[in-house]
Amino acid sequence: MAKVLLLTNTLGASAEVLPALGLLQHQVRILPAEASV
Repeated sequence: MAKVLLLTNTLGASAEVLPALGLLQHQVRILPAEASV
C-alpha cells in the first residue's frame, strides 16, 4: 500500500481537502503546510 503525505493548513479530513483521496486505498497522513520552528 502506498503512503501519501498531504501538506495543508486545513483542519479537515483528507477527503475534504481533495475529495478524490477518498477513492484511493492509500494511507494518507496530514501535516501542516508550514513547519513550526
